Amino acid sequence: MKAQQVLDVIIKPTLTEMNCNNYDLRMLLLTTYLIDGESFNISDESIVNVARNWNGYAKATETVRKISNIYDYGVTIIEECRVNKRLSCLIACGIYSMPNTRLPAFDDKRGIYDYYRKVYDNSESACNWSSFCQLWKRYGLDEVGL
Repeated sequence: MKAQQVLDVIIKPTLTEMNCNNYDLRMLLLTTYLIDGESFNISDESIVNVARNWNGYAKATETVRKISNIYDYGVTIIEECRVNKRLSCLIACGIYSMPNTRLPAFDDKRGIYDYYRKVYDNSESACNWSSFCQLWKRYGLDEVGL
């Protein structure tokens, strides 16, 4: 999927449902999705942590109901996140929102990378700065219509 498609099909609709739609969050989620190999690649532990501890999750219950099957078919949020990119986007939004700090600006490439590494994936195997810059160029993120 191209970056613009990810933004238009997964990220924008999810954030619109959440009434949480701004350029900075859009770009942060888009780069995260692309870094993680065209998925949000969220650990089970992180999914449960967001569902239990993110203040915004309680407010997003109606959105979760609209975009997932966890209330209709008894599947767990972890199972649903594995197949539902919009629900994974909502959870990723929660991961980025939990520190309750200002998000980097949508055009601050280094700030986005640093925030991703600090909040989302600080493991040794995480994307490095050089790979991030290559990814940014390969997907043409300067040209994406936020």
